[in-house]
Amino acid sequence: MILLSPVAALAQISFVDLSPTGAVNSVANAITGTQQAGNAQIGGEINAALWSGTPASFVNLNPSDATASYVSGAGGTQQVGYAAFTPTNVTNAALWSGTAASFVNLSPSGSTESMLFATNGTQQSGFATFLGVRSAGIWSGTAESFVNLNPSGSTQSIAYATTGTQQAGSAFFGAAPSAVIWSSTAASFVNLNPSGAYASLATAISGNQQAGYVQFDASGNPNAGLWSGTAASFVNLNPTGSDYSIAYGTTGSEQVGYVTIGGTLNAALWSGTAASFVNLQSALGNGYLSSSARSIWDDGTTTYISGYATTTGGQQDAILWTVTDTVPEPSTGMLLLGAGLLPLLHRRRRSPR
Repeated sequence: MILLSPVAALAQISFVDLSPTGAVNSVANAITGTQQAGNAQIGGEINAALWSGTPASFVNLNPSDATASYVSGAGGTQQVGYAAFTPTNVTNAALWSGTAASFVNLSPSGSTESMLFATNGTQQSGFATFLGVRSAGIWSGTAESFVNLNPSGSTQSIAYATTGTQQAGSAFFGAAPSAVIWSSTAASFVNLNPSGAYASLATAISGNQQAGYVQFDASGNPNAGLWSGTAASFVNLNPTGSDYSIAYGTTGSEQVGYVTIGGTLNAALWSGTAASFVNLQSALGNGYLSSSARSIWDDGTTTYISGYATTTGGQQDAILWTVTDTVPEPSTGMLLLGAGLLPLLHRRRRSPR
């Protein structure tokens, strides 16, 4: 047990290792409600995966004839990502609703590859490649529903997150990507790249907040950050002592990702400022060397964070962190945090790659 602040109002962090029996590696890329989604490597094959809070709840979503599959995002009762099939092993945008048999191939006609990264339960976002150009797009449950979001003048783009009315991602207008948001049409895009920045990428969106990272020069490291709809609104979340950082998820008030300290990845939780950084790696104990948080969801009283941690044996294990506002009697393996962590508010993001 690590007590960081002896104040009356405390938050408690606990975790569950979700690695299923037989898996050599696993990652929980997405979280919504009581479910976590990602992938598990079993028998040398990467399988799209779904959990409900325990290792034993693991559901293998890999379609029966797929050579590999992966879940990048989840929302409502949907999971999205990609699946590959012989003989080409090309990635196809994939949609599931909780079982392998529910798989729907969303690869648009004329595309040579496609992937999904997020869903809000009705709209899916990602990219499809046409004539060698990766084009950000949105779907509404069928391959035929694809809408191309690639902005005029962009050589490639990807939509990493969606709220259903807005999308967030990146677009290339030169050698490096710029973080962008859309309002469901290519013409609606807004460039979020801060003035003077070399590159940026928006990985998540919730309400009017976007999260991701900015690289300030070509040889520099990324800095986790957030926006509220304009380039000028950028807030740098990279905490003092961190070499570099990336934010992968947001609830609109809380953000998750990772920071590197001494060359080691540490799963991170923020509440809108660099100074609010909370190190989730500290909750894991001595059996884990590094970690990264990929997605966040909140029910109003409890915050759930999914990601992965690398064990001392070198295996990646899917991890579910739980942050609660009410503290029971302290117990081993839990991290107690001061009131500066609160309040923890609503909903989830998306998350890549």
